[in-house]
Amino acid sequence: QSAMACGVAGAISFYEEWIPHPTDVQPFWFAAKKPSYIKFFKKLRDKYAIAEQYWESLQSRGVAAMTTVFNHLPLPAVVATAIFCDQIPRNGGHKGLDDAAVTAALVALARGAVAQMWPAQICFLTLVLRHTGRPRLIERSGDILRCAMKKIEEPGLSLCGRFLAESEEAGRRVAALAVIAKAEQHVPIEVGPAPQTLPPERVLDTQTVAAFRGKGRWAELDDECTHDAVIEVEAALQRLPSPSRVVLSLSGGVDSVATLAAMTILKRQKKWPAHVSCAALHLTYPNRSDAKHEAGWVQYVCSQFQMPLYIF
Repeated sequence: QSAMACGVAGAISFYEEWIPHPTDVQPFWFAAKKPSYIKFFKKLRDKYAIAEQYWESLQSRGVAAMTTVFNHLPLPAVVATAIFCDQIPRNGGHKGLDDAAVTAALVALARGAVAQMWPAQICFLTLVLRHTGRPRLIERSGDILRCAMKKIEEPGLSLCGRFLAESEEAGRRVAALAVIAKAEQHVPIEVGPAPQTLPPERVLDTQTVAAFRGKGRWAELDDECTHDAVIEVEAALQRLPSPSRVVLSLSGGVDSVATLAAMTILKRQKKWPAHVSCAALHLTYPNRSDAKHEAGWVQYVCSQFQMPLYIF
């Protein structure tokens, strides 16, 4: 009980020091990465080291044990603990009390804490949810802030708006990372030579159709060896370190095909740097009806230019 009393007292003391005013922004709130505040945060953490040790001990007992404790503490103490466990370790450079922080925050919210809190307190309680990186909790942090903003005035309104913008940005970032993580589970497939026929012209832009209708056009590329685009591509390749690998994003439109043509000219003229290897990559979008034909066109072009092709 004495250890718990020290933990709760430390959390409340920190809470009052961290948020001394309903709406005033404190200079140390957004200073965790500023060199001038390193000593400040070390001193703060040393001051509350005993309280931090208690909450670390409670966290090691699991969510059920933490929930029981938080349901029996006075509500202001639960809110204070959530913010303490989120801010003290994080401003020291690690996330050692994240589980305790989010458990306390969720218990506080379930007990109706928001109705009794200052705007600044609401902001930092929702920050606990945002720091989890979990899409649903980030979304919930935004919902809480939007609801609070309907009932408060300036300057609290602007403060909540700032935290809301950061929650929305965090939501977008997490969603983007989820898409990337899913995409990284797939591997581009190397495809071989395509049939020597063009796909339906509806999938090609008019410039591409005009430039590449008929096999005779492919041989005429050598006449363009002094074109500005070819010279520019050559100069860019020469600047690459050794060894390097160039991957051309090939949509099949006139711009990417023209770049591919410039690369092919350099190879045919034996001006391609020996330290650079290359391949083309085509991204398919299965939600589009012409995606298969577009991929077929890219295969056709790469077969004409003898360029290795990967389809993702």
